[in-house]
Amino acid sequence: MPKVQTYSRTITNANILKVTVGTNGPCGGDSGHGGRVVFRLEDEASTDIRVRVIEPNGGNGGVEIILGGDAEAETFIEALEWAAKVLRAQQKLNDTMYAIDPNGNEVEDGGVVEVD
Repeated sequence: MPKVQTYSRTITNANILKVTVGTNGPCGGDSGHGGRVVFRLEDEASTDIRVRVIEPNGGNGGVEIILGGDAEAETFIEALEWAAKVLRAQQKLNDTMYAIDPNGNEVEDGGVVEVD
């Protein structure tokens, strides 16, 4: 199984949302080449979040993430922006040894996870 280094950040507003993200790519092609991306959202406090699995209909299916409230919208947007920066930095460096985000700020090291 491919291993992916992940990083986490907790975003606080009226709710608290934790985002964990990482990639081992680029790996030179589709998933058969071993490239993976991990994106995880966790409610740490008061986040109105729901997830719906979209069943496959000739494809692989998907997920729908629904957040309720203005604070949730703000923390979600911040999580997406931070996640994109981390993934871009990991793709460029791909040998990140330290838990530093693209802005040079220390972040919680989420560790290495094995993914399918």
